[in-house]
Amino acid sequence: MVDIVIPARIDLLVEIASTVRRFLQTLPIIEQHPQLIYNIELAVHEICTNIITHAYEFNNAGSIAINVRFYSLTNQLEINIYDWGKPFYADQRRLPDLEHGQEGGYGLFIVEQVLDSLCYRRTATGNHWQLIKQLGATYEHC
Repeated sequence: MVDIVIPARIDLLVEIASTVRRFLQTLPIIEQHPQLIYNIELAVHEICTNIITHAYEFNNAGSIAINVRFYSLTNQLEINIYDWGKPFYADQRRLPDLEHGQEGGYGLFIVEQVLDSLCYRRTATGNHWQLIKQLGATYEHC
């Protein structure tokens, strides 16, 4: 289990990613799957980047809380990310235009591809992102 609260700053994304990576590397079920670890780390990085750039609009006064849990009975990894910035409006989201290319807007699309579940909800106190990855399957395509 990992619990961290960190200022919402771009320069601290490396610290967030390395904290998540170190925890994942302690799990025997995936320690020999560096691409899977990378994919999960990438998903956390993308969500936190979106929080910093959109929810907080680069306001360094905000913070991000992350808790990472591994449930060994079900081999499920659950990552909860919380912020207290502006809400995310899923109904305004568009899929990236892969045919014509675009500079940004791929983050959530990529996150959804590497995880089993990505859920967002606005609570009375802020934003909650829940990332789920089922572990223990074969990772030939990761």
